[in-house]
Amino acid sequence: MIQSVFSSRFQNLWDILCRIVTALLTLFYDARIVLSAVLFLICADQVMGVAYAIVRDQFSWKEFKKVYRKVLTYMTVILAAFVYERFLLSVEHLYFTQVIGALVGFQELSSAYIKFAKLTGIEVIETLIKKLKG
Repeated sequence: MIQSVFSSRFQNLWDILCRIVTALLTLFYDARIVLSAVLFLICADQVMGVAYAIVRDQFSWKEFKKVYRKVLTYMTVILAAFVYERFLLSVEHLYFTQVIGALVGFQELSSAYIKFAKLTGIEVIETLIKKLKG
């Protein structure tokens, strides 16, 4: 009896939670491409950072945990830009969300590039420029 009541309450709570998540995903559906791209760049930067730290014997889980805060902060900023653009300004083609996403993405891309250059000693852009010049 008690397990049945607990089970039904848990099921009701789970149903409510699923409906809230579905509503939020539907609300922010148009921002998914920007969020996915930024999340991919964060992962790429994190892989470079972990590889660099392991090579230098400086890896620490305490430092690694900072990525959660970074992901949460960046995603919140992008979603805030999306809400501002779509719901407060009521404009669909302002591209404010994409600009914010591009700025965040550039930050992550440049960070990954610097870590890659430190890890391998190869500066890709400078090498390409030298090859193009002859």
